[in-house]
Amino acid sequence: MNTVKVEVQTLAKVERSNPKLLAQLKGKIKYTIGLSMDIELVEKNSIPRSQGGKINIVLNNR
Repeated sequence: MNTVKVEVQTLAKVERSNPKLLAQLKGKIKYTIGLSMDIELVEKNSIPRSQGGKINIVLNNR
């Protein structure tokens, strides 16, 4: 089965292993688009910014 991993940048004051926040994000994504996703909280500015407002990085690890 294929899985999707979403990296979410957090503010500096947010603990990256916050189980309540992870569950809330998973629930909102599942409710909004109907798909379950693995969520990873990462440090602010650790993901390169996109140019022109489009997705910059998509990794296919199949």
